[in-house]
Amino acid sequence: MPLMEHILVIDCPYLGHRARFTTGPLSYKGKPTGVIYGFLNQLFTLIKRERPDEIAFAWDSRKSFRKEYYPDYKANRRKDGPPDPDMLAAFMQFKQLRAEILPQLGFVNNFRQTGCEADDIIGALVKNDPKRRFTIVTSDDDMLQLLDHCDMYNLGKELRIDNYAFTRQYGIAPEQWVMVKQIAGCSGDNVKGVTGVGEKTAIQYLTGKMNPSSKKYKDIQANQELIEFNEYLVRLPLPETKAPIPKPSHFDAFWMRKLCDDMGFNRMRHLVDDWEAFLG
Repeated sequence: MPLMEHILVIDCPYLGHRARFTTGPLSYKGKPTGVIYGFLNQLFTLIKRERPDEIAFAWDSRKSFRKEYYPDYKANRRKDGPPDPDMLAAFMQFKQLRAEILPQLGFVNNFRQTGCEADDIIGALVKNDPKRRFTIVTSDDDMLQLLDHCDMYNLGKELRIDNYAFTRQYGIAPEQWVMVKQIAGCSGDNVKGVTGVGEKTAIQYLTGKMNPSSKKYKDIQANQELIEFNEYLVRLPLPETKAPIPKPSHFDAFWMRKLCDDMGFNRMRHLVDDWEAFLG
């Protein structure tokens, strides 16, 4: 039996923000380049490690269906006052990567959909293509619910998890992680769960290990409306998401060398032959 095609799926907000904090404020001829350099450097590390047959990049939309459904969604991330110049510079580089740089380099699978997050695109991709093998690069534990359809790799921790490892760690199936989030909420996204109930308690409830006479059990039972409300906020993908269809990429070494020259990426320029060898 032939091996399944292996697709590396990049959670681009994760990789982009990680580049922002790990690379530093690089610039060339007065223009910020640190996020671009860090993103591409991490990408090459992942390519060498995973040896994928194809790469897909998932990006957030500025519009959010979840915020329309629940205006306080991710409200904890919003800051009052003028925009942070460093953040604005980072977002400018995100746009350059998505709209210009990655397509020029031959990475044609840049996916973004209005109203959806990168998580939704990733969920739609892995759930609707059983003939391929996927590895998601992310640190977002919301995506643990997808582990019946993929593996996950956290670049920062150098940690890989599959459905077997997940079940051993949590004692539930990956698909049950949605209900854990519905009950416990998600502090990172400002999704309110049942008061006083965390993920471990939610898992105890789902696995029948909680005393029905306990206060937390009764609290969960009494908050079924909230739990049902949270499903739209935590389940991947959103119903509105269309499953993307990856196309063959063709790495362009000429444009990679030109990019390195234009942005002063001298060290990366010396690695272009290696990029071509791994992606050829």
